[in-house]
Amino acid sequence: MKRRKRELGLYLLLGLRKSQISVILVIENLLVYCASLITGILSGIFFSKLFSMLLFWIVDLRVNTAIILSGKAVFDTIMIFAIVMAVTSFYAVSMVYRYSMLRLFQTGDREKNTPRGSVCLTLLGFGLIGFGYYLALENIETSAIWQWLRFFRGFGLILICVVVGTWLVIRFSMPLGLRFFHKRKAIYYYGTNLLTITSMRSRVKRNANTLAMIAVLSATTLTIIGALSSFYSGTIDDVKNENPSSYQFLNLTPEKQDEVERIIRRSSGHSLNYQTESSYVSAAVHNPTKRMPYEFYSNGAQFSFISEREFSRLNRIEGHKNKAISGLEDGEAVFVGRDSFRAPEKRRDRLKKASLSIIVGR
Repeated sequence: MKRRKRELGLYLLLGLRKSQISVILVIENLLVYCASLITGILSGIFFSKLFSMLLFWIVDLRVNTAIILSGKAVFDTIMIFAIVMAVTSFYAVSMVYRYSMLRLFQTGDREKNTPRGSVCLTLLGFGLIGFGYYLALENIETSAIWQWLRFFRGFGLILICVVVGTWLVIRFSMPLGLRFFHKRKAIYYYGTNLLTITSMRSRVKRNANTLAMIAVLSATTLTIIGALSSFYSGTIDDVKNENPSSYQFLNLTPEKQDEVERIIRRSSGHSLNYQTESSYVSAAVHNPTKRMPYEFYSNGAQFSFISEREFSRLNRIEGHKNKAISGLEDGEAVFVGRDSFRAPEKRRDRLKKASLSIIVGR
């Protein structure tokens, strides 16, 4: 609307009343609203299936996807578009009534003080980006800085460093580069560079903010996608390393057990290595070390324990993959740890020396 000031002034010059111009703008917004709404909903329905298929392909899931039309999503989209249309229409009408014909024909406001840029802030931006990527490439399980920051604080610090660094680099390096070319007369007066560089310098602050916003949104989106992919990959690795069998069932009925066996027998590419039942005790733990094997298991969580005899029996079935445990006293049990194999060596040693009290029946 700011770029269309002269167009609105031309309407007034041709004799149209302000009320007529307001009606034209509202009808124009309504047509754009309807066209974009219909196009957006149709393309959204199509691309939702496309991106679902892409997501399942990335995480290697064999899931049948279908085109889904959500009434609530369509209603929410219509309401949001209606709010946007109402706000833009109100802004356009207020501009018509607020400005005179002379004011509408005036050239748009330019930046009063041309930004000069800053070498120090540009270097600071590069430093923040570099630190963010360095922190992202560090091993979470062995890095000392990650052990001090913990996961969520470290992830937030990466995001802040990259976002702020990107904004600083774009915001202060662009004026710096334009000032450099402006001072080089051979470049500045070559061809149409005089007009181009002068125009860019007059609007560099606004353009830099727009580019910084685009870069930040792109970086944030890619970071989130990468984080979710790494979570999925880590979860699959944990399942392979921790689960002693391909499938585990809790409180399986005889009918369901027969159904599972029939499915396994029908699968020609997979054979049943063994089948057994085991009893676990699920209990809370009072942990004086304040943290269980890994940082996201805190006091009050439920943990699984088995007896020494049951552990030895399962270990024999598994071909003695686990280190033998013997000599437990009355009241002691084997903790079936989750994620403990990834815990740092210092934390595992501290856990071995700690005395954990099992709270049963809580």
